[in-house]
Amino acid sequence: MDRTFWQAFLTSDEPVPAGHSIDELTPELLGYLGSPEAWLRDEVAYLVLDSWISHGFYTPEQLRELLTQLAANLQNGLGEIGDDRVFLRSFSLLVANEILERDNLHPFLSEAELREWLERALHYLAAERDLRGYTGAHGWAHTAAHTADTLWVLSRSRYLGAADLVRMLDAIADKVSAPVAQVYIYGEDQRLASAVMSMLRRDLLDMAALNAWLARLVAPGSTFWRAGDFAQEAASALHNTKLFLHSTYLQLLLGSRVPHRHPNRAYFERAPAVRAALLPALAEAARTLEPIFYRSP
Repeated sequence: MDRTFWQAFLTSDEPVPAGHSIDELTPELLGYLGSPEAWLRDEVAYLVLDSWISHGFYTPEQLRELLTQLAANLQNGLGEIGDDRVFLRSFSLLVANEILERDNLHPFLSEAELREWLERALHYLAAERDLRGYTGAHGWAHTAAHTADTLWVLSRSRYLGAADLVRMLDAIADKVSAPVAQVYIYGEDQRLASAVMSMLRRDLLDMAALNAWLARLVAPGSTFWRAGDFAQEAASALHNTKLFLHSTYLQLLLGSRVPHRHPNRAYFERAPAVRAALLPALAEAARTLEPIFYRSP
């Protein structure tokens, strides 16, 4: 289909283009996920697939088939930096997130299937090295933000418990504190903090687990300052960790935004049970990370 076809559909009130079927158009939309043209990825492929998934136009078996293909896409060029395959990986993950959220709201996946996606998400978070946010002419890559959204969705799965949430927290700590060339300047810190907030609202994590997580998060940064290593990658790691800490603190302090039109608004409106204890712990982590800027307690 050409650009005119999709533009006409996006401005219409039709759930599916007249004279066409979802089965016919889905392969084409999946192909657009890897397009270097931002409009085809963002405005056509993602928005249309998201709409059809959220409205229940796919059967559970069709959604499973989609997840299989999207999972395969995540391996395409994984570990490489700077080429256009990043778009296929990142936007395949974004569509998979919508299917996993569909499972949260209208369960159809087994525990084994869901746990497979948890393992896949944790592996992808660690292995993805192309951390570009906005790329300019080709639009958004945003792998870190889209993976944060995956953890945001998985954190609310009926199958996952406290041990799984700890693994997700540790994976985030390892990612943001790793020496990298990329500085998170496109909201990645806020998306990751939102995932943490969703985990905290499960009220399954005690302060012992959270204090251990914070120690893991700030350890590389404190070493950076004491060693005097001001190489760019180490400085980026410090900045990313600091920004993530600040964002998590403020979302816990002020409350995080309720997702637009989400049916479970009450979940996102309530404060986690650990809020009062975690706020000073986050503040102390920030002091540990950059002691030269804060007064000693």
